[in-house]
Amino acid sequence: VSCDGDCTIDARGVDGSAVVIEAANATLDGFTIPGDDTMYAGVIVTPSCTNVTVSNNTIYGMTLSNPGNDSPLSYGILAYGNSQTEMPMFSTFSGNNIFGVAGSAISLGDYTYATTISGNNLHDIIPVEFLGQNLSAGVQAQFACELAISGNSFSNLIIAANLPLSQGSMSGNTHSYVGSYLTTTSPSQIAFSDDVDYWTAQS
Repeated sequence: VSCDGDCTIDARGVDGSAVVIEAANATLDGFTIPGDDTMYAGVIVTPSCTNVTVSNNTIYGMTLSNPGNDSPLSYGILAYGNSQTEMPMFSTFSGNNIFGVAGSAISLGDYTYATTISGNNLHDIIPVEFLGQNLSAGVQAQFACELAISGNSFSNLIIAANLPLSQGSMSGNTHSYVGSYLTTTSPSQIAFSDDVDYWTAQS
């Protein structure tokens, strides 16, 4: 579905999320998706999805913790799988403007394959308490494979990309008022080539 004009999907106070995609070769392009404290996600990409594109949308305001688990995060875009054999594959999230969400702009829950995250403006993400620490992330992922994060703008958040137990690459992104460019497990399987000066800390 592509918007030809000024299109808003307003699901505030309805069902916790605005758009749930369960399809192959689906596109969601050019919409404004507002949220509030009754919503935990703007767009959800489910385990059965293949070749889904979410592009050129403005997504903001989701602040409800995920009611399906104990995560304190909300999500502008959430993609998740159930196992190594049931997961969204070849998703593309590009050109979106995501801000004012509690916890994470784009989150890849357990198990995703070959997700491309490019050209997004991910900014002003609201910190939440996670394992005793404040967390706000532009991209959050776990058990992600072949993840490509490139050409995004990250600003006013704690971690640009929080990618434990994931494999992929980060390149060509810009960062402003970001505490950590990349947080991951060691040894890292993320090829990092953003043009920034940085220290590596291990714990």
